[in-house]
Amino acid sequence: MAKLALSQRIFAGAFVYFAIEAAATSDTDTKPAAASPLWLEIGCVSILKHNMLTFEQAFSCPDADRGWSDKKQVFHTGDTFDLTTEEVSELYHRLSFGVGAAMAEGVAQTPFTSAERMVRGWIKIQHRQATGNDRSRLDIFCEIRLKEDPAMEKKVTIPVFELYVVKSTLNSVELPAAA
Repeated sequence: MAKLALSQRIFAGAFVYFAIEAAATSDTDTKPAAASPLWLEIGCVSILKHNMLTFEQAFSCPDADRGWSDKKQVFHTGDTFDLTTEEVSELYHRLSFGVGAAMAEGVAQTPFTSAERMVRGWIKIQHRQATGNDRSRLDIFCEIRLKEDPAMEKKVTIPVFELYVVKSTLNSVELPAAA
């Protein structure tokens, strides 16, 4: 018997880049070029976890041997990622304080005005092995929200974001050829 294709042990981390949605440069129909200055590194990523959103429906069916059998059907309804960073950024402050636009140092803005508390844009995820090679590359359009707003306490603040995948014909995943 043969092994499943591309089977290997992986010790890897993630690099995540974000391009905020802007008309004609980074919306669901337009993805920034790989070398575009629109891509901003999210910072030190400590955890990146994919979650499949599902809905389960239980039902019973007649069974020739036992009368009735209990079954369940699982529907896949979407995908999210939990993104934990070791750094606090403008994006964290914007979402935490409900500010509707980008924040800048030294400029006062009105907090708690954005009811949605999310930002849309492109996410570029590079799953990088300890060898320095990418094992996978994922470009997806997302809505980004704070999953948890950490307490300001006597320890390092560690933001956790939730990325909700938005359907786009430009979403892509690639397993690069071995170098």
